[in-house]
Amino acid sequence: MGFEAQAIKCPKCEDIVYSRHRHDLRWCSCNSCYIDGGFDYTRVGFIMAIDPKDIKSITLQFDIPKEDLYNDYKSGANKHGIIKGKPETLDEALTLMGVYQHLIKKES
Repeated sequence: MGFEAQAIKCPKCEDIVYSRHRHDLRWCSCNSCYIDGGFDYTRVGFIMAIDPKDIKSITLQFDIPKEDLYNDYKSGANKHGIIKGKPETLDEALTLMGVYQHLIKKES
């Protein structure tokens, strides 16, 4: 059931962003960089103020079905696709821990 997906880490806000479907272009929360392509291809973009060498590539290991990510994208629920780098409150941090407990990050 497990699978891997490519993600990026924004050097500015430290969000980890991944695309759930080929048409799911995902920006980080500070709108400095994005990833697109889902599991079909990987396209990364960024604003001029960001040095592309500072954007880290990360492989995420999932233990949920790909269909869950696709359904999250299609329904607009948006429980997946971004892992906030800097939660603003303790409640937000605890919520993120629960929502993303199915991921294992591997920085490359």
